Parts: sequence; structure tokens; C-alpha cells
Amino acid sequence: VRPVLLGTAALGAVAGAVGAFAVVRRQSLQGDAISHAALPGVVLAFLLGAESSPALALGAAVTGWLAMLVAAAVPRRTRVPADAVQG
Repeated sequence: VRPVLLGTAALGAVAGAVGAFAVVRRQSLQGDAISHAALPGVVLAFLLGAESSPALALGAAVTGWLAMLVAAAVPRRTRVPADAVQG
């Protein structure tokens, strides 16, 4: 029980700190944007023949990373605010 309790407490502390930082930087939708962008990466990796969990996670990471690059570039080049892009 102790490892589970300590792990949960650590996860809660880290998530709270990162969440507060994201709200201050007005990027609270970033987690949602990454999670929604990761699903097509998993599907694409699977369609390309990946069957192992690390390969599928790599596909999710690549599309999540690309989505964050696009989400960072659009507000710099247009008048669309960052929260609208992430939404």
C-alpha cells in the first residue's frame, strides 16, 4: 500500500504544479490537444505495421509533437489566439 500511496502523492504534486504553470501561461488546453493528436499517431503507426507498445507510443509522440509545433506556430503567424488553436 505504501508504494501506491507515495506514487499517487508524487503524481498529484507534480500534476498540480504543472497544471498551475500551464494555467498561468494560458496553455491549459495543451494536454487535451496532445491527447487528441496522439490517437491518429497510434492509428497511423498500426497501419504502417507497428504492433508493439513502444512503436505505437512513438507514433503517438510524433503526432503529438507535430501538433504542438503547429499550435505554437499558428498564433505567431496569424491573429488567432493560442487557446483557440489548442481548442
